[in-house]
Amino acid sequence: MKRHPARTRPQRGVATLIVVMVLFFIATMVAAYASRNIVFEQRTGANYQRATSAQEVAEAGLQWAVAQLNAGRIDDNCAPSVAGTDPSFRQRYLILDDATGSLQRRDHEPSPGTFAPLTPTCQFDPATMTWVCACPRNGAPSLTPSTSERVAPAFRVSFGDDLGLQPGLIRLNVTACTRLSDDCLNPNSVGVANEGRASVSTLLYLGALSTPTPQAALIVRGSVTATNLTVSNSRIGGTGITVQAGGSVGGGLARNNLAGHALGGLGTTLQGDAALGGLADLEGDVEVSARDRFFAMVFNTLPAAARNQPAMLRLGDCGSGCDELDLLAAVDANPGRPVWVSGDLSIGTGVSIGTPSEPVLLVIDGGDLEISASEAVIHGLVFVRPTGADGTVPATGRVIGALVVDGNLTGTSTDFGIEYDGDVVKAARVRTGSFITVPGAWRDSLRSP
Repeated sequence: MKRHPARTRPQRGVATLIVVMVLFFIATMVAAYASRNIVFEQRTGANYQRATSAQEVAEAGLQWAVAQLNAGRIDDNCAPSVAGTDPSFRQRYLILDDATGSLQRRDHEPSPGTFAPLTPTCQFDPATMTWVCACPRNGAPSLTPSTSERVAPAFRVSFGDDLGLQPGLIRLNVTACTRLSDDCLNPNSVGVANEGRASVSTLLYLGALSTPTPQAALIVRGSVTATNLTVSNSRIGGTGITVQAGGSVGGGLARNNLAGHALGGLGTTLQGDAALGGLADLEGDVEVSARDRFFAMVFNTLPAAARNQPAMLRLGDCGSGCDELDLLAAVDANPGRPVWVSGDLSIGTGVSIGTPSEPVLLVIDGGDLEISASEAVIHGLVFVRPTGADGTVPATGRVIGALVVDGNLTGTSTDFGIEYDGDVVKAARVRTGSFITVPGAWRDSLRSP
């Protein structure tokens, strides 16, 4: 039998292999594309988280700065201080012109002939879960960047130098970053790679309590029957009015004004003033009493709103009444803040409360001003709201500025005197008050990493 050679069978599956490789390649590409999307989403989420954190920190910094402006003395770490050598936040970073009421930022000189704004700065410490701040009086803030692996955001505060702003206005700027870096936090910087950065800005207004400046040494809504009371108004170029009353003024007062002034003696008294004595209760959707209307004439706001101002310093827990030690401690630790005393204020030592350059704006609600020391002096604008219709004249002492009484002023004094000083009253009106944000002035900018 003839044998035939064995035939070689062709290999099969090449086409299948090619198809499998193509499918595997497509699956690989799909997986790579999906991974790319995941990475992209992760980066987008991280960027969004950092940008959001920076925005929230910037807004928190703005609120912190406004609160500091309405607070008292602080040390270089921005913590409350009772040391008389430590200025307040507003004293550290703002310059106020008493003549015009204009506000300017306070700069420092990093090198001869160059000036830069002072910039308080705060950084979050992840280790202690607290904020660490620096409020320099001169130079740059001294903070060390956190070495923690966790996010340690920071914010920096600065004030604008806008030209043409109305008196009492100042621009507040806050820049925040997800880490402490001058390249990111300085107002004119552009940021740092992979770090969130946000800026917020708003206009602030120093809303003083008193809009008009009183032109008389003693202003009384009712009548004056106090005796042995000396009232003087010798201000050059002023009105020369010593007493302005809604009712009658008794003859037991000594009235002095500028020598040679057209007004003299009883002529310096403006009594029966219908603008004061003609006030009556208003009824309507919101009832306003005559007492509240008189308060609003002087301070341009109602008592409840004035008492709740952010910067108002309220003394209401003095037991049977506040004394000069309570008031002195409050005034010394809180320059630029008005003081609201609930109840009587008794001054029994020869203290000096306020100064001609830093006068006080004092409201005594539901009590009297009682002074029993002849050397005691109050520089500023004092408003007394007695419990009833009558307020009692202090026995002695002096008020340099102006005294306003919501009601009648009665009693017999030993040697109490009121000396009108328009500069003191104006300084109390311009310097004292709360910083509030101007509606519609807020703006922000956000930069993602």
